[in-house]
Amino acid sequence: MSMNLFWMDNINGVIGRINIDTRVKTKLGSIQRKYHYGLTYGMTLVGDKLYFPEGNHVSRLSVDDGELDQVGPSNFSWLTGITSYKKTDIKTVFSKCLQSTCSHLCLPVSGKDYKCACSDGDTTALNPCRETNVRRCLSDTDYMHIQWDTGIPGRTSKHKCPTGYRGNVTRYCTITGIYQDPVYNCTKISIENIYQKLINATKTCQVNLVDVLDELSKLRTSGHSRRIVHF
Repeated sequence: MSMNLFWMDNINGVIGRINIDTRVKTKLGSIQRKYHYGLTYGMTLVGDKLYFPEGNHVSRLSVDDGELDQVGPSNFSWLTGITSYKKTDIKTVFSKCLQSTCSHLCLPVSGKDYKCACSDGDTTALNPCRETNVRRCLSDTDYMHIQWDTGIPGRTSKHKCPTGYRGNVTRYCTITGIYQDPVYNCTKISIENIYQKLINATKTCQVNLVDVLDELSKLRTSGHSRRIVHF
């Protein structure tokens, strides 16, 4: 497979190609100078088509026959760059911007973080833009070894109870960005089983309190000391 290098000559308005192996140059097309504001910057190759910004829109040039046409609308202000991605290169993740507290623009910087930004020339007086993030609760691990992700101020996060328990654990992130202690609303499954035995026994009027108390005693001595969650 031969290697080709594509270039754009803004002075002469020419798009060209050179074969790296044979050093043969080919003129593919011309850039139409309809727009007085700015030159054409950047290009990207997708299949047999070259895409490049041209004024207020994106143009597409066939490298085979030189056919040039417009792609998309003509309502951009001034495009200065372009790139393309294969579908297999795109990774779908949850955007933290869905939970952002930004006043205007939110820019995701990773799967677990974002930063706030303002648009160019923002002069909104009623709702001034600030390029600062609201302080968030830092992720940590609590005394029951549950990992808590970064918290949004004013919101409550929720986890399932640890193994062997049924219920939910909640934790509130204050507006100042500090996590409160987690609230464990959990019931030990073995306690629920004993409770159910008592309920069934009351229906049949047959209950052995010695056996029940013995089971409770075993559960109490094998608990989590001060860390035991609610029964």
